[in-house]
Amino acid sequence: MSVLLQLGEAAGCYKAQLLAADDEYVHAFYEACGFKPLAQGFRRYLREEHTSTTVA
Repeated sequence: MSVLLQLGEAAGCYKAQLLAADDEYVHAFYEACGFKPLAQGFRRYLREEHTSTTVA
């Protein structure tokens, strides 16, 4: 995870944001990496072809 943060800093980014499933262990991992749980998100797909859970 730190490599991603280093890349972001090197690129001049000021924020890294992650979306996670509602799994306790995933949230614990992100918090251990220094992320703070600050928001809850919502999503609605407008077309069915974008409803896949596969990450590209």
